[in-house]
Amino acid sequence: MPLQCYRVTVEPVLFLYMLGIFMLLPALQDLIYSKVCLETFSKDVCDDLYSSKNSEALDVVQSNSSHWVLGSTLALAFTSIITAQFLGSWSDTYGRKIPMLLPPLGGVFASFVYIVLSVEMIEAPVSLILLASVIAGLGGGFTSCIMTCMSYVAQVSDTQARTVHVGILESMIYVGGTLGPLLGGWMQQAWGRSAIGACIT
Repeated sequence: MPLQCYRVTVEPVLFLYMLGIFMLLPALQDLIYSKVCLETFSKDVCDDLYSSKNSEALDVVQSNSSHWVLGSTLALAFTSIITAQFLGSWSDTYGRKIPMLLPPLGGVFASFVYIVLSVEMIEAPVSLILLASVIAGLGGGFTSCIMTCMSYVAQVSDTQARTVHVGILESMIYVGGTLGPLLGGWMQQAWGRSAIGACIT
């Protein structure tokens, strides 16, 4: 299929969503580290956590943080799978636009929760991280975003162009997944983790 005949449809939606999700991951892990450390150790230890004298504290923080990262991932996955069941059948009947908008909206609300936890409520319990994951999951999460974008492309593209459309759409997941952590890490180093949430919202 000639390149000039290619019509962009939902590729930017999937790219921007995946870029935002992957930008947020390093900041989320850093936020969990901070909260776990502040719940377990003094602020002085947390401010100097990566020095050699605090290696035992770092091991404890890493171990506990891994459980919260896993819990956050599971909360997002379970709620998004449940939501995707409803959004899938709903989009087949009533159209794909609203199901395509819900995952980014859920991500925006989750990012807002992360900003509040990073700036206003840094000493709040780490368990509040799960609230943001549930909010993102109720929006459908990446499961629903990929599903609705793929369904839309399958619906609007003709048979000859479908393979190219699906291939390019799938590449948006990997491009966003590659650029996201790079941009997220750079932004966090330059302006702090709340800047990433602000950029996404």
